[in-house]
Amino acid sequence: MLQTPVFAQNPEIPPEEEISAGEQFSKSLGNAINNREMSTEAVLVLIFAIIILIALLIIYKAYYSNKSMQKLVRLTCEKLNEQAGSLKLSNDDISFLTDIAKSSKLKDPLSIIKSPHVFEKSIENFYERKKEPASNEALAHVRNIRRALGFLPLSREVPFTSTRQFSEGDKCVVQIPDDENPSHKGVCIIFNVGENEWSIDRPMGPQISPDTSIRIDLTRPGDAKYSLKTQVIRDSGDELFLRHSNTLDRAQQREWARVNVNIVATITEIESARAGEVLTGEIIDMSGGGFGIVALPSTVHNGSRLSISFDLPGHGLVNVAVKVVRLAGRFGKDPSKIVHGVAFEGDIGKVKEQIMKYVNEKQRQEKINARGGKQL
Repeated sequence: MLQTPVFAQNPEIPPEEEISAGEQFSKSLGNAINNREMSTEAVLVLIFAIIILIALLIIYKAYYSNKSMQKLVRLTCEKLNEQAGSLKLSNDDISFLTDIAKSSKLKDPLSIIKSPHVFEKSIENFYERKKEPASNEALAHVRNIRRALGFLPLSREVPFTSTRQFSEGDKCVVQIPDDENPSHKGVCIIFNVGENEWSIDRPMGPQISPDTSIRIDLTRPGDAKYSLKTQVIRDSGDELFLRHSNTLDRAQQREWARVNVNIVATITEIESARAGEVLTGEIIDMSGGGFGIVALPSTVHNGSRLSISFDLPGHGLVNVAVKVVRLAGRFGKDPSKIVHGVAFEGDIGKVKEQIMKYVNEKQRQEKINARGGKQL
């Protein structure tokens, strides 16, 4: 029978007193020097040889790492070229994007076209490394690439990480300067968003000096409230040009999560000339803050108060008081129906909790469904 050798510990040396191979080598080397078994010259040659060996290992590792990165970049170029047609990127755009991926030293260079966050971070690094301002041509490449990759405008499912992702026409609350005694404060509209600067309509007040600190709050429906501080580049009189920032404070509002539904509802007018009139409607979207309702077929005036009854899947019959806050026009699937946006009124804590549970569960099921699971 084949016997497997067993290497036992030295019974005379407790385990805690055993020393490593490195320590044994150092001890043996010291004993050899003390006992003059090795000359000083031989010891120096040995140490020098060890240093050379370590240096060669480091050089080899760096070389291998560099070769791996070159291979990844080459594969990235090939993949980008393969997708150039579907992404509608020009050869110059592909070359520019490849250079950014290469200089960012990404472990997965293809992530630059998959993730808006990776793309944004890579672009920020690109701008920071530039010793001179990026050319108009380079800025145009970046803007075109954003649109081609679907990162502009940014999907509401993806949080902002930079002011470069903001959209023209959005409203924001501005405070100048960002201290307790502002000289300018109010709601402004974002006029333009470029790669090197962005601008808002100028709030009323005296001329604003360059480098003045400014605080901005932007509420993104369906997502969150974003707060940031930046500096003024120039005041043109009608427009305020600002520096970009990638430091955004995000206060997520879970109740803003919105899902599409198809729930029949009974709608009763409470306060209007038609108080007591009952309509049959359909809830077409739902969030913790309110609904989008299709009323059949007449228009309920803005500001009207309604009582809505419907069966909430998994929770039973729900009754809730709402106020019409928006008339959204005719329903695309059936132009004979009018879409109304409504917000909850009064103390509806329990009902709101049920609705949010349903919304969150439906979102979870939709994600599962997108991966091939079952729909709620």
